[in-house]
Amino acid sequence: MRKPDDGDDERPIRHRSNRNAGTRTPAGDVIGVDPRTDRQRLTTEAYATSAPLRQRLRLYDYQVDPAEFDLREWVLHRVDPRPGAIVVDVGCGPGRYLSAIAKRDASATAIGFDLSAGMAAEAAAHGPVGVADAIALPVPDRSTDVLLAAHMLYHVADMRFAIAEFARIVRTDGTVAIVLNGDHHLPEMYALLGAAVRRAGGPPGLRERTFQRAVLDAAAPLVADHFADVQRAETTGAIVVPDAAPVVAYLDSLRSLYDDLPVEWNAVLDAGTQLVTATIARNGAWRTQSHVGVLLARMPVPSSGR
Repeated sequence: MRKPDDGDDERPIRHRSNRNAGTRTPAGDVIGVDPRTDRQRLTTEAYATSAPLRQRLRLYDYQVDPAEFDLREWVLHRVDPRPGAIVVDVGCGPGRYLSAIAKRDASATAIGFDLSAGMAAEAAAHGPVGVADAIALPVPDRSTDVLLAAHMLYHVADMRFAIAEFARIVRTDGTVAIVLNGDHHLPEMYALLGAAVRRAGGPPGLRERTFQRAVLDAAAPLVADHFADVQRAETTGAIVVPDAAPVVAYLDSLRSLYDDLPVEWNAVLDAGTQLVTATIARNGAWRTQSHVGVLLARMPVPSSGR
């Protein structure tokens, strides 16, 4: 497995087709509102507070290769903001990047925006924040040295509008850093979710994982439409969990995105607990891998403004 500073050099992006973002049945029919982009669900359930997010983050305490990996530092090292930079964090959540920026450079001006008022209220402990939509940011044109968009693009219904907005506000010599997962992120976790749903009496097929709306490969051509220079860096890590509780807690954090399934969620958790416990008894631990990266976009093209 590659460590953050071992073989994960930035490289130019090649265009590939984007994935379909709709919610589909196993037969392929588009149905209902996509909970991955439903504003009401995102702001009042999935991200009303940081509690579900923190449940997921605890899984990464068990990453062993590389150990004690800090994604925020890994990203900021690649962005390398100049001293005193103006940084806008879009989808700032509880302010983890705002806190990291302040620790790196006390002279930087870091401002956060989140669609969720609850998340913005938590982030206010780390700097100035506002409630705003990623496709309509209250920021002047060409005013930002660095724009961070960490693990949020896949929640925007039409990602092209958000990327165009990023290109509008960043300076011509600035950097937009879009943090996303890769195709091979936590495959065992979502295999577990599917198996638990089936064991609980649910359907055999699940919608794509939320982050699959915008994995690195799928998002890259959208970003390249608005920036002349797009580079990519990525890293993987082994996660080894000796106890079922953190794995089941991660499953439970997905409740608001899958509670429309025709199955009792507590039955899914019970089934998941049984499956993970059996795996640990058999193999000594439950294992998966992380796969995360950043698209570093520079030189916004003149036509990218709306």
